[in-house]
Amino acid sequence: MIVNNVFGRLMVSTTRTIFNANKKAIFNHVRCFSQIGNKGTDNPNFKSGKVGTADINNNSSVGVKSKVEGPAKEREGINKTVKDNTTTTSNTNTKATPKENTTTNTTNTTTKASTGTNNNNNTSLRGTSFTEEELEEGDELLHEYLLHFETLKSKTDPQSPEGKKLDSQILRVTHALSVISNKKGDIDNCINLLEKCIDLAKSATPINYNQLWVFGSELSATYVNDGKLEDSLEILEDICLVAAQKLEDPKREFSVLVSMAKAFTKNRKFEESITHYINAIKFAHKHSIRDGEWRMLEEVGSVWGELGNWKDSVASHKTAKEVAKVLGDKRRECISTMKLGYAFSQCERDNDARVSVLEALHIAREIKDFRAEAQVYLTLGRIYFNKKEFEKAIPHLTSGVKVSLLAQDRNALTLLSSLLAEAFIINKDLPKAKNTLKTIILYIEKTRKENEGEEEGEDSSLRVAFGGLARIAMINKDYDEALIYLLECLKIDEDTQDPVGLSTTYLMLSQVYKAQGREKDSSEAYTNALIHNTKLKKVVGKKKKKKKDKKKKKKK
Repeated sequence: MIVNNVFGRLMVSTTRTIFNANKKAIFNHVRCFSQIGNKGTDNPNFKSGKVGTADINNNSSVGVKSKVEGPAKEREGINKTVKDNTTTTSNTNTKATPKENTTTNTTNTTTKASTGTNNNNNTSLRGTSFTEEELEEGDELLHEYLLHFETLKSKTDPQSPEGKKLDSQILRVTHALSVISNKKGDIDNCINLLEKCIDLAKSATPINYNQLWVFGSELSATYVNDGKLEDSLEILEDICLVAAQKLEDPKREFSVLVSMAKAFTKNRKFEESITHYINAIKFAHKHSIRDGEWRMLEEVGSVWGELGNWKDSVASHKTAKEVAKVLGDKRRECISTMKLGYAFSQCERDNDARVSVLEALHIAREIKDFRAEAQVYLTLGRIYFNKKEFEKAIPHLTSGVKVSLLAQDRNALTLLSSLLAEAFIINKDLPKAKNTLKTIILYIEKTRKENEGEEEGEDSSLRVAFGGLARIAMINKDYDEALIYLLECLKIDEDTQDPVGLSTTYLMLSQVYKAQGREKDSSEAYTNALIHNTKLKKVVGKKKKKKKDKKKKKKK
């Protein structure tokens, strides 16, 4: 069926991860759907023929013979377009396998472990970001479909097969709209749409617990990202956990326990997160979810580190290493060994630290994993930085920069380059510090040229580079150069509306303007720095007040 083809492919990606991996293909299907007309209706997007309801759970590529009118050639052309687009989607990796983040910072640990292979094709989404026009086009078109299906529903018996199919279509369109709202940064609308999806899934007969789990998981994650921890936990407990238990799916139940722990970690409530991590580890061990057990052991090890309890961190990473060996996963063994080495160094067990980190480096080289190798060098650099042995850190960080370029790992390159530049600044070797930071800019310029587009997250790397270069220029009293880099920082900060970045950039600008004798500009920049610093305090204050109010309501 034509409707089925488009919606089957457009909406079957019920998780945001799959939606992201098929960005271009999905919008191709949206455009393809717009070719299917509706002669004689008030809907401007339906220009010829007639679109009726269809079973979107069936993914056949046969046209809706009884529903679409018009010349046979036109129908054939539409079906061919749908088939071509379906082929495109099926050849796209629908599930991007995230690379394992091997940094010691627990907030950067990925949710899903990688398979240990270094397949860039599975993870790269370069050049596939939505433009504002695409988002608006998709939003407008999907709203037309939603209106059309809701109009049909109002004229259909809700208990009839056609009525139930319409409910299903409305649910899928609503979900797609929530994803677009999320991409547009309209978080409040995204939350409202996901809440509507949950209500629709609950009202289905029988209740679709699979959909409830999916929508609940997405809503919970959205709440966490919006700083609404208690709302997130409520959804996880009342919707996701119940749905997973009804489905009798231990892996989904485990996923909910993990999400609870991560929600606390993201909000830096580390002591509360420990309890949830331990519950997740016990559950994973009981149900033989060994890869999940490994991930949670690694994460709880990092959380113990955040709390300064390095003894328990060592114990967690040791156990994780043993689990990795049982799994026969060398990459995970490398990560655990590396993190164990860092935990040893924090316990001032220098010999154990050196042995573990060198073992991790050996494993990374053995399996020829450049990403893991770059992270090991980063860990070595951090260990020496903690000891204030900056001279010893430089060769390891330099090697890490070279390896991260081979791995095409921009995140590792940014971390390694910024730390190496800091070591050079401390050693008063400013030319080398400058060249190191420029490596980030040159790499991004090269990848943009090769991929004919920007990669998500590049601006944050550029912000690090420009900020560091501005600082070096200010040390050199080259205020004209500092101004150039700070204005680049300001562009990025204004795009992201980051109050911390804006406050810092304006403060540095006020110092540069003052050094240039531009008192008025200096005063204005300083005022802006104070404004954004105040905004930051207000945002934090509002979040704290909301939490207090919610606690009071619950007590009542």
